[in-house]
Amino acid sequence: MAAVCCDTVERLDRAVRLPYGPCVPPTDLDLARRKALGRRIRETREALNLSQVELAARSGVDRSYLGGIERGTRRPTVDMLWQLADVLQVTPAVFFTKSL
Repeated sequence: MAAVCCDTVERLDRAVRLPYGPCVPPTDLDLARRKALGRRIRETREALNLSQVELAARSGVDRSYLGGIERGTRRPTVDMLWQLADVLQVTPAVFFTKSL
């Protein structure tokens, strides 16, 4: 079943809220983790002297979406993390460690 918005859920008898979907607001911990992930991606990118535009073009991730990932406002997929890691010549595990 496809994800539905909160207002749609209220109107549809059979609509089901997903446990973690567009209708569930992120917790403070979720936001902190996203910001930390984005900060590590940005630090890795800057260490290679790549701009967001260059990284986006090489990885196939939209530049504005990449900016959102780096700010911690977007939730990248595992595939996106692999694409970014490949271009940055690291493993995705680097994005989840405390220091580069």
